[in-house]
This record gives sequence, C-alpha cells and structure tokens, in this order.
Amino acid sequence: MIVDRHLIPGFTLLGRLATGGMASVFKAQRDSDGFVLALKILGLQDLDEEFHPTERFRREAALLERVSHSALPRFFGYGVTDDGFGWIALEYVEGRPLSAFCRRPVAALLPLFIQVAEGLQAIAAEGIIHRDVSPDNILVEERNGRYHARLIDFGIAKDLLAGEGASGLTQHGAFLGKLQYASIEQIMGLPHGQKIDFRTDIYSLGLTMFEVISGERAVEAEDLTDIVNSHTKGGFTLEIPPEQGGPSLRLVELIGRMCQPKRDSRPDSWEEVLAELWQCRAESNPLSKTQVKKQLEGGQPAEPVSAAEPPSPARVLPIPAEAREQVRQAIIELSPDELKRELLIGRLVLIAGIFALLGSIVLAVVLVKSAQRKPVLDFDKPAKVTAPAR
Repeated sequence: MIVDRHLIPGFTLLGRLATGGMASVFKAQRDSDGFVLALKILGLQDLDEEFHPTERFRREAALLERVSHSALPRFFGYGVTDDGFGWIALEYVEGRPLSAFCRRPVAALLPLFIQVAEGLQAIAAEGIIHRDVSPDNILVEERNGRYHARLIDFGIAKDLLAGEGASGLTQHGAFLGKLQYASIEQIMGLPHGQKIDFRTDIYSLGLTMFEVISGERAVEAEDLTDIVNSHTKGGFTLEIPPEQGGPSLRLVELIGRMCQPKRDSRPDSWEEVLAELWQCRAESNPLSKTQVKKQLEGGQPAEPVSAAEPPSPARVLPIPAEAREQVRQAIIELSPDELKRELLIGRLVLIAGIFALLGSIVLAVVLVKSAQRKPVLDFDKPAKVTAPAR
C-alpha cells in the first residue's frame, strides 16, 4: 500500500514498520503534540467484502479499546477517513520479534513467556481470543535494562461475548491467520454447537514456546494437507540441552500438554498455565543476570550449567502471589546505574564490617591488659595504709 505522509488527518507518517495480509503499520507522529505512535492502516475499500473488512476493523478497534494490560500495546483511538482508510492508533513498541530470541536459556525466556501468558489471560477474562499467537506477533522491547514482551496484531481476534451479528464474519472455508501455529479446531472447525475458546491460544503459545526454545518450528510443512496432518498427529518432542538450562522436565511436560491436538487434553485455564510457568521459573537452573543479558542480546553463550536432576515438586515451594510482581519487575538485568549503586553499597558494608572487627580486637586487647594490671585485693587481711609524706 503506497501512501503519502498526510494520508490520515492529524498524523504524519514517518515510516513503514510492517505489512501484513490486510494492513500496514506505520510509525507516525501526532500533529497536535508531536507524540510518536504506531498507526495501523487498512484500505477498507480495496478488501474483499467476503471478509467484512469494515466490520472486522471496527471490532478489532473495540477489542483493543476494551482491554488494558502491560503485555498489550496501549490504545489511543481509531477512525475511518473520507477516502475509506481505516486507522488504529496504538503505542509505538520499539522492539524485536520473539523469533529473534531463539535458543536462549530458559532462565531468560521464561519471564517473557509469563508476560505473554498474562496478557492472553487478561483478554480471555474479557471473552477475547487472539487466534494469531506466533513468535512474530510478540515484540520484545528493552526499557531501563529490562525486557518486556508485548502481544500485537488483534486483526483476527474473536470476541466470544459479541452478539450474533459478529459470528458470521469468518466465512465457512475461509481461514485467517498462520496455519503453522493454529490449532486443529481453528483450521478445521468444530462440530455444530461447539465454539472455539481460549484453548486455541494455549495451543498456539505452546508451539511458539517450542520454537523459541528449540530454534525449530514444530510444524515445518507448507502444504495444507501436510500442515493439518502434523497438527493432528501432534507429539512434538522438546529437548532442552544443559547449556540452555535443561533438561527442565516440568517445562517440557507443560509445553507437551499445551500442544495436544485434542483441546480437552490441554490445560484447563490460563491460571494453570501460569502456575506451571512460575514453578518452572523457580526450578530453572540459575544463570547470572549478566549471562541472561548476553543471551537475550545474542552475545556469548552462557557457561554450561549443571545437568543435575531437578528437585521434586514436593521440595519446591510455590511463589507467593504477592511476590510475583516484584520478581517480574526485577527480571533479567539491573541497569548500569543500579549495578554501580549496588556495588558501592556492598563495598561500604564490607569496609564497615572490617572496621567493626578491628575495633572489637583492639577493645579486647585493652581489656585484657587492664585486667593484668589491676591489683588483687585480699579481704581477709587488713589493708595497709601509708601516710602521705609531709
């Protein structure tokens, strides 16, 4: 889609960020205050009416306006120009796709997976399913030395609470989304009377986690028949090597359950998925914050970690809910200023301890010498008093 810089009244387009099947996303500046944001623009008049582009566009905007979460881009407004261009103004996220973080240690990836799962849990609570979860629809940005995952592209999201008028937006036999990450019920449909639900997003996130950890796509096929067969067969086996913090048996088992072809075999709720992810984080082999930082940035590989058998569930204490936010905010890396401050405080504490030890030693020596000089009084003998000389 070729556009001029002032296509959308009130905004100036600064450059194209991405182009999808039906829309393009631009970095833009709001003319009123110079605020930089992202504009998703659809040429509604150029789209096939079979897919109800105007209704779908308005529904996407309404969904984004309804949900607010730190793992989702902020929503600033939407509209349709006189020329038939629909636009949605969103927070500008300057990050890299999650696909750029493949084969990092699980200690570095688990916080990102948790953030995405929390975002999907938030939209599921509003009756929304994303239906297009994939590594390229998750952006990872760095702010103040910490990494944050953001789920984007709600173009084919489904509102389970919408009225009957929205149920016919997807025509029979039409598929929107990425086949390699879609659940079998999303591709083939369900028997009459059954509806797709949040478990399709659980499946897609499971395949996404599989790919990011292993560096290989679970469903590699390109032909539709082969893709369907791969999803139907399932049995995606994940192996996590020691240098990535493996074997991580709990995480392997969780992803295996998330990727089950039959949705009844998947976790029953996002709460269950998150509880397991937090437990995996507690059990993951430790890496230093510097190592995690290097791995997320694609630097030198981390030092090999022990492949010792992970502790049994009975020996692992669950993470308290009130501590989760503190842990999540402290994820991955201290900023340079924070690190300098922590080192300075550590040195001061060490010096103070040394001085306290030396002071204790000197005091002990003085007390011992004083005790040696003190006369011993014999109370059984009368005291001898010497008159002062005149």
